[in-house]
Amino acid sequence: MHQHTPEQPVLPVRGRILAVPPGLPFAQVLAAHILTQHTDPANPLALADVTVWLPTQRAVKALREAFVTTSGDGLVMPRLRALRLGEGESEPLMFEQEIDPTPTMPELARLLYLMRQVQAKDSRMNVSQALDSTQSLAALFDRLMQYDVPFEALTALVPPDMASHWEQNLLFLRIVFEFYPAWLAENGKADASAKRRKLLDIQADIYRRTGVDKPTYAAGFADTTPAGRVVLQSILAGEKGTLVLPSVDGQTLRLAGQPLPASHPHAATFGLMDSLGITPEQVEVIGITPARAALWQQALCPPQGVGTWREALPVGATSGLHLVEAPNIRTEADVIAHLMREVLEEPGKTCALVTPSRGLGQRVADRLRGWGVHVNDSAGVPLRQCPAGGFFALLAQVVAGRFRPLDVAMLTRHPFAHFGMTKKDWRKRAGALEMLVLRGPRPAAGLDGLTRRLHEARKEQMDRPNANHAWIQAQADLALEALDGLKRVCAPLDAVRGDAPLGVWVEAHVQAAKAASLRADGTGGDMFLREADGDALATLLDDWRRTDSHGLTFKAPDYAGWVETVFDRTAVRLRYKQHPRLFIWGSPESRLQAVDRVIIGGCNEGGWPRTPKPDPWLNREMLSQLGLPDPEGQIGLNAQDFLHLACQPEVYLTRAVKEDGAEAVPSRYWAKLHARLQAADVTAYAKLLEKGNHWVRSIDRLHRSALPPKTLPAEVMPEVADLPPTWSASTVRDLMQCPYRTYAGKILGLEALPAFEEAPDAAERGTLLHLCLHAFFEPQDGLPPPFGQDVTHANKAAAEEHLLTIGEAAFARVASPTIRAVWWPRFKRMAAEFVEVQAEHTAAGRTPAHFEVSHDSRLDVATKLYARADRIDHTSAGLVVMDYKTGGIPSKGDVRQGLEPQLTLELLLLQDAGQTPAGAEYWQLAGSGTGFGLVSSPSIAVDEVPELVAEARDGLKRLKAHFTDDRHPMQAMPAGNSPLKPEGLCTYCDFAGICRFKEWQS
Repeated sequence: MHQHTPEQPVLPVRGRILAVPPGLPFAQVLAAHILTQHTDPANPLALADVTVWLPTQRAVKALREAFVTTSGDGLVMPRLRALRLGEGESEPLMFEQEIDPTPTMPELARLLYLMRQVQAKDSRMNVSQALDSTQSLAALFDRLMQYDVPFEALTALVPPDMASHWEQNLLFLRIVFEFYPAWLAENGKADASAKRRKLLDIQADIYRRTGVDKPTYAAGFADTTPAGRVVLQSILAGEKGTLVLPSVDGQTLRLAGQPLPASHPHAATFGLMDSLGITPEQVEVIGITPARAALWQQALCPPQGVGTWREALPVGATSGLHLVEAPNIRTEADVIAHLMREVLEEPGKTCALVTPSRGLGQRVADRLRGWGVHVNDSAGVPLRQCPAGGFFALLAQVVAGRFRPLDVAMLTRHPFAHFGMTKKDWRKRAGALEMLVLRGPRPAAGLDGLTRRLHEARKEQMDRPNANHAWIQAQADLALEALDGLKRVCAPLDAVRGDAPLGVWVEAHVQAAKAASLRADGTGGDMFLREADGDALATLLDDWRRTDSHGLTFKAPDYAGWVETVFDRTAVRLRYKQHPRLFIWGSPESRLQAVDRVIIGGCNEGGWPRTPKPDPWLNREMLSQLGLPDPEGQIGLNAQDFLHLACQPEVYLTRAVKEDGAEAVPSRYWAKLHARLQAADVTAYAKLLEKGNHWVRSIDRLHRSALPPKTLPAEVMPEVADLPPTWSASTVRDLMQCPYRTYAGKILGLEALPAFEEAPDAAERGTLLHLCLHAFFEPQDGLPPPFGQDVTHANKAAAEEHLLTIGEAAFARVASPTIRAVWWPRFKRMAAEFVEVQAEHTAAGRTPAHFEVSHDSRLDVATKLYARADRIDHTSAGLVVMDYKTGGIPSKGDVRQGLEPQLTLELLLLQDAGQTPAGAEYWQLAGSGTGFGLVSSPSIAVDEVPELVAEARDGLKRLKAHFTDDRHPMQAMPAGNSPLKPEGLCTYCDFAGICRFKEWQS
């Protein structure tokens, strides 16, 4: 508690002490009282002599509106002033005289100076962490100033049993605080907190010297700083001074003198009364206390008062009170949105959602916006989520991330992006760049990496069968123009090399943003500053330009992190189209406010009350020794806000039973109300919950009624002429396992878009290994020549060394470091096993004959069969077909039933080509366990070939007749037709989700 010095003696209280009970509209009651006391029909200017001091500018606005609505006529407004001791407001008080002429150090300059010290203390911090620590350090500075704690007090601060972490913090604080005043003096500036405190001292001194000769009110203060208390005390020293306490009634005053924890809703008020020398007998309550106030006073009572819980509930205490327990936050938001929308059906009625959860508030605002209702959210929207702020931050992110594909795609597709062209022309180039370069495997960093990827993608597209070379070249040219545009736009940012001050980065950033948004006609270079959030962005950038960085410099990633962090913490309050009767407030914004319907949302622990953020610089023991307030006091102020809201006439308390998929703990306020109701009447709580949950049931019924009637998907029955004329092994497999895959891929020609920055997958690994094994036997472009001789036990070492040489050359062409780091050691193990098996085959008279060989045949006049074998070996009995697998291999049952037709179809085509098939094998190149290995199971032996080939030929004819003669639909996994598990098919299917498989199965 603040101790008064001999220079500031405690003055006797000569003024009045008023109190407004919880639940009453504070501003309206105060306005009515002032109008009653100071309106003089003979003197229309009487109110102009009244001065009212309020805690914040929001309270000033609320009282001003209350005067307008209460008077019902024109009037001369009293002088309304805000002490501005909270909410982080930095502008100085505007007094008529004795103003300190020393300019205030801008907050940004102070942050940059302190941030440089914080980063010097711990260089491992990223920008976000450093800014967090810096803002906590600045807040500590402000508290020391507000509570008149000299920096020298830190020198004597040595708590017992202090951990080394706190010792290091203290050493750092002593050094920074020692140089901070000198830094201010060098720059000819004053600390904003010190100046605000000094101005309060000036105002208190004015009241002490001249006296309070005109009606002066101090209203709405539950607590304040020592300097603020001196002002209040100076006001009360005059007979015309009046203090108006919020949320205090007769029952509250009976608690005075009792030991209350700092988290109690009245602890701060009683501390203020004690410091001002006010006794409960001096307090005059104005207004009638609502019945519900008694209920909540009992529910939130200190531990020694729980004996009152068995008393009967106050008459009418639960009237107008509703409890809503939603299953999840989505339903909670829907209920709140409908509650707010319902208010609009009654003319003049107002409603406010008060919640500490920004996620819940945003959900409700979005839901209302869908109905064309734009709600006034006091928290605003983060600048980075607004059009201009998002565009500006995205540009810095692209350069700092060295042109990551997803960032580039977001920038080039942004509505502001014109790059000196018409929107139509730029979209063509952005689309070509996305399809050829940005989607698919992640290219190397930087614009050079994107350019190399463009040339690789162009070659890949050109090498495809039946490729349209003219169209591909045209797309490549468009993509190259897009890359040129990116290079030109980002040149100013790219030119800032190494470390640079904040102002240098901002100038380059603004140039790049203007170039990116410039239209073909030369206009629109500043279009991003004309948006609703453009003023906020321009103000911020101007502040960054003009502020000296005081030695703090940024690299590109640090600057991008700074932009992202600051934009996320800068709220933009959009005033256009806001509904005048609906509001979303946080707990501080709701103080002294009143509406017809109050919805207290997110009533789970951690939200109500908000858990105080630990101070990273001083622990609680240190704060106590310095005389700084206990962090628990913030919970007490939150509890008083809750009490004021919960006692209003129509109140809905809402909570979600689950948050983020886990059970949520009800708020302590909710739990205490539950206990109070249960102690007096076991049915009371259930009745309130039943009354409120009517809305949950209504929302559930509304959602279910909005669902379309359940119908089966339309049967996919393509014309016979549209069936694929060529059946590969994969086509046959899909027709047997899931015909819809053939319909979507072969008939409709659908292809899945490659993802951005695709990670190396099994397909890429398989392609690489196939290439290495093929190159071991036959020449391949850009790789060492084949081994050129049979592998025997005598030359195994040379063969293995040669295969590794081929592998090194193949892996060197792969851009992904993941492939090289993870797969190369496994390839070396696989090479040794591969050579060993080849030597055994040579000894047994089995030699490789053909590689990557294709065969085809006619099933009938309209259909051609096609298959491609990875390798074919000569044996004494005939040809053995081999298929390499880098993933799992099919089971014997699937092969013999024809569900995996690759091997049997290859045998059939060999036989149709006049060859003698002697068997077939899968070779698994990814073994289970230590790494890669060689597995040749399941295999088809020579005696099984004739039967399997005959069954395959017959099965193919029946499969063709099934879709041509019998005309069955090509639906997804027809029930009963496939014995395979659907999850096995859907895992890697491009059409999973659009095929409506579950609806067919149901």
